[in-house]
Amino acid sequence: WVEALASARAPADISAAIERRAAFGADGVEITDPRLVFNVALDGLSRTLAGEPDEDATRAAIGAFVGAATPLLGDLDAQAGDVVTALQGVLGEESAPIDVTTLGPAASGSAWTGELLADEGGVRFTGPGGVVLDFVYVDQGLSEPIYLQATEVSLAQLDALLDGSSDGTARSSFASQVQPTGGGVWAGPRLWTLGAGGSLALAPEWLSGHTGLSAQTPAYPSALLRAGTTGGIREQDRGSVDHPVQSLTPEAARVAAQGVGCRLPTGEEWRAAVAQHASGRGLETWNLRDATWLSQRDHVSTMRASGGGGARFFKFPDEGAFKPLTEFPPSDAGATSASSGDDGALWFWPVGVGDGPIRNLIGNVAEFVTVADGTFAVVGGSAISAPELAPQGDYGRELAAWASGSGWPDVGFRLAFGAQGAAPTRTLASRAGDVVRADGSVRYLPAP
Repeated sequence: WVEALASARAPADISAAIERRAAFGADGVEITDPRLVFNVALDGLSRTLAGEPDEDATRAAIGAFVGAATPLLGDLDAQAGDVVTALQGVLGEESAPIDVTTLGPAASGSAWTGELLADEGGVRFTGPGGVVLDFVYVDQGLSEPIYLQATEVSLAQLDALLDGSSDGTARSSFASQVQPTGGGVWAGPRLWTLGAGGSLALAPEWLSGHTGLSAQTPAYPSALLRAGTTGGIREQDRGSVDHPVQSLTPEAARVAAQGVGCRLPTGEEWRAAVAQHASGRGLETWNLRDATWLSQRDHVSTMRASGGGGARFFKFPDEGAFKPLTEFPPSDAGATSASSGDDGALWFWPVGVGDGPIRNLIGNVAEFVTVADGTFAVVGGSAISAPELAPQGDYGRELAAWASGSGWPDVGFRLAFGAQGAAPTRTLASRAGDVVRADGSVRYLPAP
């Protein structure tokens, strides 16, 4: 076993050899080669740190390694000394505490309180009604790091934003910006309705205004239809206050954000968040147009072809979906493409559903962002948008100036605010792990 360990060069081979020590019956074998002693000790420290021990246990583990490695340095190359010195530096670091009262919603007024989520690199704000807003630190490729909301804004969160705004006119300002241009009617699915005084209410169904509904001509195919109804979607897919708010204008979104010390993210910041927290994920893992959407499209085609009553006026499930003025993907009955996955949901997930520290950066609802001149763009794609629009790419199609007064049934928003020098405090184990590992591998000393 000692010979095998001594001859290993690649980090993976060194790690494998150390793992097989017990299998070789070599647990009691004394190692005298300083390089091998260093590697075995470093491997043990790496495994300890990977378990994210508390600070006291981490300090003890680092101290034990430094104590064992320091007498060996005279017989080892410079890399060993670099590792020991860097670990001593980590032990001596003192992280300045973050004052959450100076950040985002907590800085906007007394309605919001903040707390650190140190292990997750984020902050949490609690506002009216106990509503929670979580934010994640994003800095990859950005000259000025930000905190980006971990979810899209839900209906419950929007209500709390308006209640907890530092601007007493936020709700009325929001209401004045939210109606469709020209007093028109919103198209496609809609989660919510606007009441007197800017009050928000959950819509009874995703779709409204259907005529000609009957047992023979229901709004949904049988697999999606709620029992005992002709126009209701199945119970598990009904809208809730935890679903993303959509069908609002970007100006309305901006009003809601500004009232709590936040703003809409920029297109550049959205792309940085995707690169940092969502790279490498296949499109099948997001809530995008899929086989369930195609089943609704087929159902509408069948109903329209039946000609029964108002069924010929049934709307296809991409009705009103956002698409850039200069792009013309297939729509209605001609929309035949979909992602390879199928999550079973026709419309949108609740905002907390999804993987990763920042959920639904792609899919679910597309999102408003701002661009350099202060106008708006749309990014990310949605559960009903055309796959031809490549939601994972640079989807920052700018809106024409007039479109800032328009909304779409598949576009919502999330909040952002500047980090203002308040980088998250990473755990001691995490910072030490950066020293012990490089490019995903332990920094063993290779065989000469």
